[in-house]
Amino acid sequence: MDSNLLKATLDAIDKVVNTDEYGMFRYFLGTISIVEIKNAVAATDGRRLYVGKDFLKYSEGERAAIIIHELWHMIGGDAFRGVGKDHDLWNIVTDIINNDFIDKQPLEKYGIALPKDSLRDPKIAAMIKEQAYDYLIDQCKKQGYFEIMGKKLNCMGGGGALGDMKDLIPNDNAADEQETKRRLEESERQYEQSTGHGSWLRDYLGRDAQAKLPWQSIVQQYLKRLAAVDYTWTPPKQIYGITKEPLTLPRLRTKSIKLAIAVDTSGSIDNDMLSTFLAEMNRLISVIWSGLRFSGVLMLTTDEVYYYQPIPPIPTRVSVIQKLKTGGTDFKPAFDLIKEKYHDDVDLFIYFTDGYGAYPETPPKYPVLWVVIVSPEKLKQEGDYPPFGKVIPL
Repeated sequence: MDSNLLKATLDAIDKVVNTDEYGMFRYFLGTISIVEIKNAVAATDGRRLYVGKDFLKYSEGERAAIIIHELWHMIGGDAFRGVGKDHDLWNIVTDIINNDFIDKQPLEKYGIALPKDSLRDPKIAAMIKEQAYDYLIDQCKKQGYFEIMGKKLNCMGGGGALGDMKDLIPNDNAADEQETKRRLEESERQYEQSTGHGSWLRDYLGRDAQAKLPWQSIVQQYLKRLAAVDYTWTPPKQIYGITKEPLTLPRLRTKSIKLAIAVDTSGSIDNDMLSTFLAEMNRLISVIWSGLRFSGVLMLTTDEVYYYQPIPPIPTRVSVIQKLKTGGTDFKPAFDLIKEKYHDDVDLFIYFTDGYGAYPETPPKYPVLWVVIVSPEKLKQEGDYPPFGKVIPL
């Protein structure tokens, strides 16, 4: 490998890991395999870091930002999640969303900033990656082109928008994916040992929370309340999830279930609580998806609905956490959004929360499930028990 290129890469990595925001990656980046590549500034396959001689054209601060950009591809598993997708469109989507996150970090105090010609688009940046990818695919099907940064791009060869910043190499090697995760975990462990406290990387890695609620029974109970002409019941199907038990699910006749989900991310929700919420949400959706068509909305809330998206697609934990905000708790905005955007036309609304917050005074017409991680008895004692709907303790 060219000695000047290697030195510039190592200097950029050193600049990154000496920031407060990325110090926890000292082990991960300090031990990463660096490979020279042609026809690209930098790239990753999820496990290795590739750099090209054009990397030297950028300033020291821009090189550091490019390293951070590739790091986010690795944190998010973009190379592994891109297998089977249109390579160029997935690269565009992940670049834009990663760049938006980096732009919002306070890195200017270190002299670190992405190159001005980096891909940016506010509409794409407001979505999760799978949602944005589906959006571009839909645009290609409807009109044969899509727009990025105000430019119309043909769907064939859409990677032209990337130029020499095309940087994502699809990787279907499960061993590489596991090794990247292991090294990220080790990097966080060493950081905790040296500082005495964890970092935000722990939020992304999360703990492997397991869903505990019997969602098949819960879903059945509420679907039975819908019009009988809409569903017929099938014999048990051997659908194996975490519980490894057969699920009895309704078969669709004339309608699709409309589901609303809200996840409370206010200041009282810690990392373990959030991991539990996301595990339960994914299990719930897998139970419904295995037997029904469905559509709906996912909301992230504090004292406002600061992010919402249609479902499917189903976001990954990294995609959710990348949007997180904290604050106070007010449950009313989620109900207001359902009324404003969906005209209260939902079959079931499920709210994952600790139960502390301001509740609506009037119950809606649709059923509501409050999945609370604080004991209902404690909520009653403290005057925070939901005034309507059914409460399910975690």
